[in-house]
Amino acid sequence: MGVEKASPSESSPPWQPLSVRLGSEPIDQTWREGIPPWIDLAVRGWLDSQLADPRIRDRLFPRLHFTQKVAFGSSPVRDLSEAELLDWIDGVLHITAGESNWFMGADASDLEAILCEGHSVWKVSDNLLALERRQDAIVTAASHHAAQSARSTGRQAATDHLNNAWAAVYGLHPDTSKAYGEAVLAVEAAAVPAIVPNQPDATLGNVYGQLLHQGHLYELVILSKSRTPASPEPVTELIGLLWHGHTDRHEGNVPSIPPTQAAAEMAVHAAAMLVQWFSSNAILRKPPVSRKRRNGT
Repeated sequence: MGVEKASPSESSPPWQPLSVRLGSEPIDQTWREGIPPWIDLAVRGWLDSQLADPRIRDRLFPRLHFTQKVAFGSSPVRDLSEAELLDWIDGVLHITAGESNWFMGADASDLEAILCEGHSVWKVSDNLLALERRQDAIVTAASHHAAQSARSTGRQAATDHLNNAWAAVYGLHPDTSKAYGEAVLAVEAAAVPAIVPNQPDATLGNVYGQLLHQGHLYELVILSKSRTPASPEPVTELIGLLWHGHTDRHEGNVPSIPPTQAAAEMAVHAAAMLVQWFSSNAILRKPPVSRKRRNGT
């Protein structure tokens, strides 16, 4: 079952049959879990076209520990369960890594078209390396924009960690611990150069401490109610929430608690926003007060 309306095309409204446009009941276009039955044959056909290339087949089968004997001219794809089908597709995407399959001429974009038109909740990731859960286009674009901003300002590590966090939380087999940890590292890579650039081995905890205790030295580019630069306090609180919510960072007297899927998703989206802010200089150190101003003259 889906949660929101699907749009087969980014640039045009969803297509409906002529009968629907003439007044019949519209086709349900919500995103569907798994592989909906109306695209099952097409998806399996795409996978078959990939496995026709022995180079892909010979790399995929060992990864999956697939030992079943396959007769010449036959295919194991038709007998795969839905879960197995998704795993095999995910593996093929990682192997081909965005390269067109010269053997059959099919590539990841063909698969994504099928999944999107069929309203599957699964999509091909933007880097073409894996399947991931389909998210709202605006939310996805915001995360990608944050990663691009970090890259353009020389914070490549923030970009890499943010992309890793997104893949870990929305991938076929989510890893919430990895997603949360990568989210923290992404913000750390963007915020440390802005807040504690001269502190060796600084962490996000140092950034949080600096803003918490020396917040009066910083300001935001957005204005407050008094039409002066706003206080960084909301940013500090968000960083503190992310830092303290990383409940499986250490193991010791306090038991480690892996984050839930919802917590990991929240952390990744918070990280995307913070990376964007720090990469675009939305949090600034206040200019020094001149001696005359300090003396009141």
